[in-house]
Amino acid sequence: MKYKFKLFGSIGMGVAIALGAFGSHWAKTILSETALATYDIGVRYLFYQSLACLALVSWHNKGKETKRIFNSFFFGTLFFSGSLILLSFQAFTPFSIKSIGIITPIGGILLLLGWVLTLRNILKKRKESF
Repeated sequence: MKYKFKLFGSIGMGVAIALGAFGSHWAKTILSETALATYDIGVRYLFYQSLACLALVSWHNKGKETKRIFNSFFFGTLFFSGSLILLSFQAFTPFSIKSIGIITPIGGILLLLGWVLTLRNILKKRKESF
């Protein structure tokens, strides 16, 4: 599981940096202000969650709880950031992709769940250290 956190964190950071550069150099020339703001939020959350995965690796513990945290972060980021980034380019698609917006709040809920599970894990370890 530690490997997955590192893998997701490092790939996610690289993708976030690339998308950030893409957004600040090219996307801002073609996207509306609203679409660019949506794009920026998606990239920012990808960056935050990837960085969090790299930080969480330092106190990683094995088990089902860690797997749940990773899955919540991975799928939450994929659904939340991915849908926002895709939706920011909907003006350029030949068909409507607005329906993909339904997974954005699901991604947000999964991200929140991941952080609640992380907090629970921290509090559980604190109790065990007494």
